[in-house]
Amino acid sequence: MGALAFGGAGRIAGSFSDFGSNPTHYTGGIGLRYMIAREQKFNIGFDITYGDENFAFYVQIGDGMAN
Repeated sequence: MGALAFGGAGRIAGSFSDFGSNPTHYTGGIGLRYMIAREQKFNIGFDITYGDENFAFYVQIGDGMAN
């Protein structure tokens, strides 16, 4: 089993010159990964994210980045 934390920030603008004056949006979250089948490197994951005053929950089955 593994745990992770992630975050990011970005700006949205109609043109490159507008980036400096637009607000920055932040997001972040935490997640868990569990390897169901080690030989096939098959994982299941659960993530909870927060950004712009909203929460989201994600379930991931399989993982192309599994070791």
